[in-house]
Amino acid sequence: MNKSRVSIQRHLVVYLTTTTIVLFGLSALGLYFYMRHAFYEQLDGNLEHLAEEFISETERRIDGGVECEFEELDLESFRKKDSGKRAYYELIDHRGKVLIRSASLAADEKLPRRRVSGERFIIEPFNAPGMAPGRIIFASFSIELDDDDDDDLDPGDLAEMAARTPSEKAYVDSYDKEDPKNITFLAITENTSDLKRTLFMLALGLSVTGMVLVGVTLLLVPKIVRNACRPMLEIAKLTGQMGADNLDVQLPVMEMPIEIRPIIVKFNQFIERLDASIQKERRFSRNLAHELRTPVTEIRSLMEVAADTSDKDTAITSQEIYHQGAMISQRMSRIIEVLSAIHQGGEQAVLVASVPQSIGLALERSIAVFASQTQTRFNLGESNYEKIVIDPELLRAVIDNLLMNAVVHSPDNSQISVFCHADGFSIVNTTTDLEQADLAFLKEPFWQQDAARSDPDRFGLGLTLVAVYLRLLNG
Repeated sequence: MNKSRVSIQRHLVVYLTTTTIVLFGLSALGLYFYMRHAFYEQLDGNLEHLAEEFISETERRIDGGVECEFEELDLESFRKKDSGKRAYYELIDHRGKVLIRSASLAADEKLPRRRVSGERFIIEPFNAPGMAPGRIIFASFSIELDDDDDDDLDPGDLAEMAARTPSEKAYVDSYDKEDPKNITFLAITENTSDLKRTLFMLALGLSVTGMVLVGVTLLLVPKIVRNACRPMLEIAKLTGQMGADNLDVQLPVMEMPIEIRPIIVKFNQFIERLDASIQKERRFSRNLAHELRTPVTEIRSLMEVAADTSDKDTAITSQEIYHQGAMISQRMSRIIEVLSAIHQGGEQAVLVASVPQSIGLALERSIAVFASQTQTRFNLGESNYEKIVIDPELLRAVIDNLLMNAVVHSPDNSQISVFCHADGFSIVNTTTDLEQADLAFLKEPFWQQDAARSDPDRFGLGLTLVAVYLRLLNG
C-alpha cells in the first residue's frame, strides 16, 4: 500500500464505524448472556424452592405409606396435561417405585431417575421427547415419620395414638429415617417456554437495534468525520492559494480546533521565515541587477567603440580599451562582492578597501559615461583632484547611482550641475516630477511616485543603495 495515499477521513470513518459496531455487538452479547444467566439463575432458585417445599411437605405415615401436602398447592402448571407449558414432579423410593407424581404426567410419561449422593440438588436442562422442555432438579432425602411430638399433643392426637394397632406402634418405635429403605428420590421440572420466548424477544430486539445502529452509523459517521475534517480542508484550500508572491497570508488560528492550532502556528511562523528569505533573495537580485546595469552599459559601449575603431587609426588604443574593460570588470566584481556580503551577513560583514582616490577624477569618468548615453547636459565645476583614502568601487557606485537618479528625474535636454569639494561632491538637477513631500520617501526601496519612476526596468533602489554604501564609507 502506498502510505502517501492513505486518507485520514476514510480511516476515521472505517475505524469509528467498525469500533461502534464491534462495541455494540460485544455489549449486546454481554447483555444477552447476562440476562440469560440471571433468568436461569432465577428459574433454578425457584426449582430449589419448590424442591425444599416438597421435601418439607412430605412425611411417612405410620402405616408405611407416604403423603405430601405439596399436591394440595394450587400450582396450575403441575396439573396441565395438554399444554406446552406443563411442569412435572415425581417421587420414587429406593426400589424405583413411584410414590407420588404430578397430574401433568401422562400414564406413559416418566421423568429421568437419578440417585443423588453427596449433593443436595442437581439441576440440568430437561428435554424429553413429547414432553414440555424445561429445567429439572434432582434431590434425595430421608422421609420424616408423621409422629406427633409428645410435648405438643391435643386430646384428638392422644386418642389417635391410643387407637394404634400393635404393629403400628412397633413400626413407629422401630422407624429409622436413615435406613436406606426410607431414602427417596425427587425430580421436579419447570417449564422454560416463556423464558425462551423472552430470551428470543431480547435477542430479536438487540439484533434489530444493532441493524438500526449500523445503518445510522454508516449514515452519520461520514458526515461527522467530514465536518470534523473541514478545518483541514480549509487549510488545504488556503495553502493551495499561496504562492511566492503572496506568502504574507496567515492561516487562521483561533477558528481552528485546538488540536491543530500548534501546527498552524508553526506553519505560519515557517511561512513568515520563508517569505522573509524569499524577499531577501529578491532584494539581493534586484540590488545586483540595479548595480550592474551601468557597468554592463559601459562594457557594451566600450565594445562598440572597439569595434568601430578596430580598422581605424584613432586616439584610443586597444591597450586602453582593455584597461578600461578591466577596470569596469573590477568594479562589477567589487559590487557583487559587497552586495553578497551584505546579503549573507549584513553590512558589518563587508570589508571596505582603503585606497587613495581622487573624487574629482571619479566624477569625470562617471559623467563621461552618462554623457555618452543620454541627451542630458552635465556641467562639472572646478574639480578637486586631491586624493582621499576610500573604497574606489563603492565611491564609483555612489556617484553612478546619484547621476542615474538625476538623469531619470530631469527633463529632456536639461542640465545637471556637479560640484566637487575638498571632501565630497554635490549633484543638482531640476525636475517637475517630485514635490517637497516626496523627499522623505526618496531613500525607501521600491518607492515610485510617478510614471517616470514606474519604469519596469527600474526598481527604485538607487538612493537606498547609496545610503548603504555611504554607511560603509562613513560618508
